[in-house]
Order: sequence, then structure tokens, then C-alpha cells
Amino acid sequence: MTISRAAPLLYTTGLFTVAVFAPVPGLSILANGVVAALLAVYATFLWRRLDRVTLLLALLPLPHLIWMSLSYFWSVDRELAVVALIATVTSTLTYLAALLLSRHLPRSPVVQAGILLAVLTHLVFAGLQYRETPYIRLSGITENANLLAFILLLLWFLYALLSDGRTGTGAGTGAGAAVTPRAWGLQLLLYGATFAVVLGTASKKALPGFLLVSVALWLRHRRAWRQGWTVLGLLLGGGLLALTLSAVNLSALVGNVQGLRITRRLAEFLTGNNSDDVRYDMIREAGVLFAQRPLTGHGMQSFSLLGSYGTYSHNTYLELLASLGLLGVVTFLLPFLVSPLLLRYHRTATLLVLFLLLWSWGAVVFDLKMFWWVLGTLLGSLSVRTAGAPAPQSAPPAAQPT
Repeated sequence: MTISRAAPLLYTTGLFTVAVFAPVPGLSILANGVVAALLAVYATFLWRRLDRVTLLLALLPLPHLIWMSLSYFWSVDRELAVVALIATVTSTLTYLAALLLSRHLPRSPVVQAGILLAVLTHLVFAGLQYRETPYIRLSGITENANLLAFILLLLWFLYALLSDGRTGTGAGTGAGAAVTPRAWGLQLLLYGATFAVVLGTASKKALPGFLLVSVALWLRHRRAWRQGWTVLGLLLGGGLLALTLSAVNLSALVGNVQGLRITRRLAEFLTGNNSDDVRYDMIREAGVLFAQRPLTGHGMQSFSLLGSYGTYSHNTYLELLASLGLLGVVTFLLPFLVSPLLLRYHRTATLLVLFLLLWSWGAVVFDLKMFWWVLGTLLGSLSVRTAGAPAPQSAPPAAQPT
């Protein structure tokens, strides 16, 4: 089997496993096994294609892994520190598998079909759940509404990113280049399905993410005014459809708009609620813990033990500051610090990085394998585009007088 055929199949297998099985309670170990198998296949057959750029990108998570390992010696609970370290190791392996395989991805319909299949799987489970609930508050197969919204948004970004192929910084990079009707139709379909379910999750933190997806879609197709109006119409129509579904029937929608879950969540997003007050208290507690040991922190899982809430801080950066100090934040952000060197004029990828950073403010992403799979894909695929981009054409020399 040639590299051009093997890599898309291997990548799609890993993507589907990470997007569908890893978020399911009790099945994460299956995703770990698939990722390990993919790395073994790469080490057996594809390692000769490993270049210096790929090796550098593969080493980016290593400082964070080393620093977290060292934190075991000053952790307030070493057993919990070991659990956190194992989760970080598996996340790092997930990043490596996506990075290495995405370096060999051509523009393949197999990958696009795998992304659409993952979306369809989540939609089916969300639809089955809707039939059993009196109002829409979808969590799907993940059993977590925020995580379901996060995965769907990431799958849209992946589809848009990998649909561009190896085109360098020219067409298809989000600069308004022409897109085939088939590619546009699939992106629009995926966008509409994502929008309906994200609203159904009533996830406040997903709203900014969906706005970034909408901006990315508009930037990719803004030169075609009909496509732009289609996006706007779908946005308004999808909102009305989701509100109707959330009321179960039209009469309930007309009679009890204020009682809808989506309506309440939107009001909470604008005015705040008890959950927001708890988050502010967590921020203060994380600041106190960070001030006590700003360089090294108190070790992994320390916030849940030393804080007054008995749980994690719901914020990646605060969790890192309290647990691993400033060095933990810097090492965690290393892949993001390198990404500007690869993004260049790729607006979709830039919005994806912004989405990952914003989501990390409202959630702890250490053990979210989908987060690391997308990050590995982003750096791996963009580095190939950058390396293969044609050099800019210089002006022809002036004619010499005879």
C-alpha cells in the first residue's frame, strides 16, 4: 500500500476513534490503544519520511511532559499526580500520531468522509437523546453538553482545514478563493448541522466558538455573495428551528418562551448566574495558590485538594498556574507559540488557534484527546503547506540598453 493511500486511512481511523470513542466514559482506553497502534505502524513503515521540521514539532510537548513529571516530587498528592501524568502522556501520544500522519496527507476524500461520519455519529446519538427528553439539552454520546459542542466545532474546523489540500498560502487558505460547489455544499451542510446541535447543547462557552466558525466560513466564501446570504439565512433559520425543537412543539414555543433551556442559557450568558460566581471564586483561589508558589506550583491536581470546591478549576491556565506555576503555562503553550510561524495567511487555521486558546479559558483540556489531535493536525498539515509553498515571483529584470 502506497503512502498516499495508507496515511489517509490511518489518519481517519485515529480521528474517528478520538472524536467518537475517546469522549465516551469507559472507552477512552480504546482510543489509547488505537493511537498506540497508529504510532507503531508509523514507526514500522513511515519513519524514513521523518524530517527535521517534523521532529522539531514532535518535540514541542516534551518540555511540558518533563516538567509535569518533575512535579511529582513536590505534589500534594502523588497518587493523583501519577493519574494526571498518565493522562498527559496519552494526550502527547495523541498529538504525535496526528502530527506524524497529517504530514503525509494528500487532499483525500477518505479523510473528509471520516470527518463527516464522526459528525453523523454524534448527530444520531443527539437525535436519539432528543426523543427521550422533554426539552433540548443535548449531551449525546459524550454525556457532556459542552464537550459535544466542542467536538462538533473542532470537526468543522478540521474539515475546512484539510479540504484545502497542499495549496500553500494561495487558493483555499481562507482568502476568499473559489471553492467547488460540492466542497461548498458539504461545508454548509456541516455548518448547519453543527449550529443546530450546538444550540441544542445550550453551552454558553460554545457561543464564541460558533461565532469563530461563522467568521471562518464567511472569510472562505465572502467573494460569492450568494453563498454569504446563504450563511446568513441558515444562521437565522437554524436559530428558529433550534428554538422550535427546544420547545418540543410550536404551541409550547409560543406559550413559554422564557421557560426554554436555550433562552435561559442565553440570558445567563448576558447577565451571569450562580455558576459564574463560582468561577470567579475559583479564579481568586487559583491566584492565591499561584502566589504561594509562582514558579513550580503545588503539583498536579493540587487545586482540587487545596481549593474549597473539591474539583478542578474549569480553566486550563488557572489550573496550570496553581499546579505547575509559570513554567507549566509556558511549556504548555509552546505549540501555540510556534504556530504563528506556520499560520502566515491561513485565516481558517488562525481562527482555529484562537478557538483552542479561548476554549482553554473555560475548560481544562489536559486529557481531551480531541484537543491534542486537532493541534497535532494543525501543526503537521500547515508545516507541509509552508514548506511546499512556491517562492514569490520576483519582478523581471529591466531590459539592458544595446
